[in-house]
Amino acid sequence: MRISSILFIFLSYTLLSLHSLTGKHPIPTPPTDPIVGPIEPYLFRQILKNKNLDDGIANHWRDPALQKLIQENGIQLFGGPILGDVTSTTAKFWLRATQPCAISLEITETNSANAPIPTFKTRVTEANDLTVIIEANGLRSFTEYLANFSDENGPIGRRNNLFRTSPALGQKERFSVAFGGGARYNPSKEIIWKTVASRKPHAFLFLGDNLYQDKPTHRNLQRVYYYRRQMRPEFVELTATTACYAIWDDHDFGANDVSGGVEPFNPAWKLPVWKVFKENWPNPYFGGGEKQPGCWFDFSIGDVDFFMTDGRYYRDFKKGTMLGPVQKQWLKEKLSNSKAIFKVIASGTLWTETADKGGKDSWWGVPEEREEIFSLIDEKNIGGVILLSADRHRTDVYKIKRPNGYDLYEFETSKLTNNHTHGTKKEAIFSYNKGNFFGLLDFDLTKKDPEMTFRCITMEDKEVYNLTLRKSQLSHSGIKLENGPKFNFDYREKGPHGSPNSIEAVVKDSAVAFEVKSGFGIGSGKIRVSEGNWPKKVVVRLHLKGLEGFSVSNGKKILEGFHMSNKSNDARKEELKIRMLDAEGKTVEGKYLLKSLGPNKFKRIEGYYEATIPKSLLTEYTKEIEIRWVDFYRR
Repeated sequence: MRISSILFIFLSYTLLSLHSLTGKHPIPTPPTDPIVGPIEPYLFRQILKNKNLDDGIANHWRDPALQKLIQENGIQLFGGPILGDVTSTTAKFWLRATQPCAISLEITETNSANAPIPTFKTRVTEANDLTVIIEANGLRSFTEYLANFSDENGPIGRRNNLFRTSPALGQKERFSVAFGGGARYNPSKEIIWKTVASRKPHAFLFLGDNLYQDKPTHRNLQRVYYYRRQMRPEFVELTATTACYAIWDDHDFGANDVSGGVEPFNPAWKLPVWKVFKENWPNPYFGGGEKQPGCWFDFSIGDVDFFMTDGRYYRDFKKGTMLGPVQKQWLKEKLSNSKAIFKVIASGTLWTETADKGGKDSWWGVPEEREEIFSLIDEKNIGGVILLSADRHRTDVYKIKRPNGYDLYEFETSKLTNNHTHGTKKEAIFSYNKGNFFGLLDFDLTKKDPEMTFRCITMEDKEVYNLTLRKSQLSHSGIKLENGPKFNFDYREKGPHGSPNSIEAVVKDSAVAFEVKSGFGIGSGKIRVSEGNWPKKVVVRLHLKGLEGFSVSNGKKILEGFHMSNKSNDARKEELKIRMLDAEGKTVEGKYLLKSLGPNKFKRIEGYYEATIPKSLLTEYTKEIEIRWVDFYRR
């Protein structure tokens, strides 16, 4: 038997004996894995099993046994670099050195050979467990740079770390932000960080359960679990080049479904857990600081604001709060003052009213506080709000109906590296739980009607779902809040192969536009007036690539329309006039919403087909119409 196999069996046995200490088995790292494999037995033996529950690697860096492991395995850092808190002119890097030393950061602009090379310096001490944050400033907005680190003995850590500063406020750009939770340290699944890195997101949002520690009184355990993740080469590949922002959930704050309570320093374990969390992430700030600890914060990427909330430190469902009074006031003020195109509110747990466990571990467990935030969005006409969440080991998309405002969309994903899976949800627009995955938000602020596209990406880099939201959809400007008609819809939200369908009403003044989206391209739906009467103008907008058939019926009369996409249509009577328009409402010539890029190559033109429904079909007795559509006949 090979020595590495014997060591792996021995380590597995040792970890079983640690089960009572750690709550969950720590999954062992194969000894052949670089960096973590050789050093993990030392970390468990000397720190994890230490009776000093506040122990950390800063107390052991002089140990000859550790120094030997460092030399034999070429370990230059005990973690990092992790990029974070990136603005249009600054960037911060976190790292954990192997000993107290002076650290230098050299920044090089990639597209300017003659640009000066600024160097930034700091010093690592045993305080904060050998961690340090070094800031580069004086940078240009939305510009690529290379970052390299050194100490007194030469280069250290990963070399030539390519990163980009954020766009400035008002700078219209395209960028993506990845996110997820459910990231128990799991050697066979750590490859997902390379997959995320390959998508080149501008930022990554860690939405809790970033590690499974579950022992809030054992800071030594918490630190060892951070060491293992932070030294993984796959993790470093992502975090050294992608701005990282983190909040916690139950498993990396306390234990399963934990509530911290409204007192800042009670129970006593909360403050030490907060200090360990601060040691290990380069967030812009951490809640209200020493007087009001927590992990909430906000940041911006150009004209997109992000509000990262803490749903554990002050949670007390008996007192009706998820956030506690200070954080709630902070969130309401930040939302009210935001001028961003999109406002992303991130939570470690679900927002939807159909959450698991009847809402006992989600926002539905505090419906009054949830409604207070949602009502603020409605009453102050705060547009562009997008909800993110984690916790459940699957990916979900929910549409939360608002009676006096636009529908809120929630995107949940929390199975980055976990093995455990939760069942899918029938109430969701989309629910997926196969394998491991992460979420990706693609922002395009260059368009007249800016867009955000959500994508669910698997560990194997396969896109299994996407949904695009336009700024105009997340706006009160198209909604008449009082005395206007209201509509109910009856349609299949999922077509063949799980493709999404949606019908939404945009009411403005004396007109309504029914926005139809169909992933498969063939479908039908019923639209019923539930309150009021049909407006003077009724149009249907079909967001399809082509339109070979469209009909509308009031139960007694059927009218047909189509776009002249092939010669066979000439023999059919066109009873509805169909216009093909681009995203700005301008007429598009041709047969399809496709632009030719060469033989058998096409690019989708953003736009829609618009049909005006005749008044003759919408009589005073018509309470319901049925529409049917076909993009291309499947021949």
